[in-house]
Amino acid sequence: MRVALLRALIAIAIPVIVFIALAYLMMNLTGRDQYPQTEAAASVPLNFRLVGYNSDSASEYWAWLGPQGRLAERRFLVADLAFPLAYGASLVVGLLISWVGARKPIGVGWLVAPVVVTVLADWTENLIHLAQLSHFESMAVVDGTWMNVASAATSIKMVAYSLSAVLILVFCGMGALQGRGIVQQPVPGNVPASRGRP
Repeated sequence: MRVALLRALIAIAIPVIVFIALAYLMMNLTGRDQYPQTEAAASVPLNFRLVGYNSDSASEYWAWLGPQGRLAERRFLVADLAFPLAYGASLVVGLLISWVGARKPIGVGWLVAPVVVTVLADWTENLIHLAQLSHFESMAVVDGTWMNVASAATSIKMVAYSLSAVLILVFCGMGALQGRGIVQQPVPGNVPASRGRP
């Protein structure tokens, strides 16, 4: 039981610590932390808008940031191209640790699929934001179609990331139950010998 608990703590702690620590560093090093969300609806960062956004709301957000805020936003978006690799790797580590503890209840492909989707969606979101931010700053039209794609990518990213986190918790729970003998799975090759007839 203690081994299962320790495994669960490690599986949960690794992705949490990596995400929080790197996000904090990114916010501070890029200067994005100088433009926190306020009561104004336009101040909500686009990458936090689970319900979506469009070209108009994106333009409102970039206008709210101002020239210096947009510079910080651009630095943040560039740094955020590397961030998915780091938190994605930490998610995979957490998933693998908890998955092994749960005795590998699903195939490894299904295990990493949500992480791959998360990373790809995050890259899609960031690249479109960078391109459309350049359009905004040059007084060109912000493309509505591309911003709709970015909005969908943001929602997909958040859902897929949440699914990965839920899988870690589920596998940790399964591992804990198996450690207490509540849930048992047959060990491959361990087939009980058949009894002879009387």
